[in-house]
Amino acid sequence: MDSKRPRVLTLFPSAVGGGAERMVLEQIRRSDRFPYAHTAIALRAADLHADFSTFPSYECVHAGTRLNPLALRRIHRAIAARGIDILHTHLQEADFYGFWLKKLNPHLIWISSRQNTDAYRQRLFWRTLNRGISHSTDRVVAASAAVRDFVGRYEGISAEKVSVVHNAINLDRFAEPRPTAAARAAFGLPPDAFVVGIVGRLSPQKGHPYLFEAAARLAPEIPELRLLVVGKGHLARKLRRLAGTLGIADRVSFVGFHEDMATAYAAMDVFCMPSLFEGLPLALLEALICGKVAVAARAPGITDVLVDGENGLLVDVADPVSLAAALLRVRRGQSDPDMPRRARAAALAEYDVERYLARLEAIYLDMFATAAPPPAASAAIR
Repeated sequence: MDSKRPRVLTLFPSAVGGGAERMVLEQIRRSDRFPYAHTAIALRAADLHADFSTFPSYECVHAGTRLNPLALRRIHRAIAARGIDILHTHLQEADFYGFWLKKLNPHLIWISSRQNTDAYRQRLFWRTLNRGISHSTDRVVAASAAVRDFVGRYEGISAEKVSVVHNAINLDRFAEPRPTAAARAAFGLPPDAFVVGIVGRLSPQKGHPYLFEAAARLAPEIPELRLLVVGKGHLARKLRRLAGTLGIADRVSFVGFHEDMATAYAAMDVFCMPSLFEGLPLALLEALICGKVAVAARAPGITDVLVDGENGLLVDVADPVSLAAALLRVRRGQSDPDMPRRARAAALAEYDVERYLARLEAIYLDMFATAAPPPAASAAIR
């Protein structure tokens, strides 16, 4: 293509507080300094919509939860009006739109970011569907080596088409340490409690029941044990009932979505991630940056970050017994006291959002420079 400044449109499902959305927000915050023009469109509004809306380069099309022809037309028209060169989609729902937008605008360079090793993608229907979608992309950006291997295995994407760009965090959000006592008071936790925190959507993927079962086992051994559950989701009522059934309801604090995550991590003694699968979890990176001991499942994505005994403790997936044993080790002071320092230093070196954005920029510029010239006009939806 010619030497003009490339124009990039980022498309994502909703302005929730998840990892992919936070990285889009960080990209928007810095868009005035990039060698490319950047705008972003969310299909739906959510928790971070107000934060996104402070930037004129963001808009929400309020598309609902299904593929919406009116929203598709609106995005297609925006691509034409803004002269978009690169479409960068995040997550499955945005990929559905990306597929049709690529059909309507064949000149578009389409980059799809994959954040997870979702179990449902292994099913025949989704494997077939995603193969069709993936083969229409020009590049796939994988959040981790685990995601790269996953899309290669289940979607038949060649390694040459995939770039691994690690998820990252804005270190400025965690630059000011929060006092533990004040953080615990903010959540109504006793100052002398042993606080185990879990952060993420209340969904089956995140493995909350395994932590709850581990806590029930530990209650006689650690009477001061408390669980801090940060996040919201469709399993909220079910998890509250489970806590009651296990006899730990008075030990579990459900605090929902929380914007000031530095305070949440400051309240914790241990960060726990008993997930069934991940891509490269931002909550884990944030906890390590905040100097927390991490106890996590030996699941894809997590093992891209943690090495057992080196920068965290790993336990078997879906195993509350081994999870309880690892938490008890930490409580008894039987884990390496230098582990949190090593983990923090490694995370600071690799997972800074500036590094992430520099890698994205290199991909954008390389693909733009080598792309074929666009036609005079793109297709239209009548």
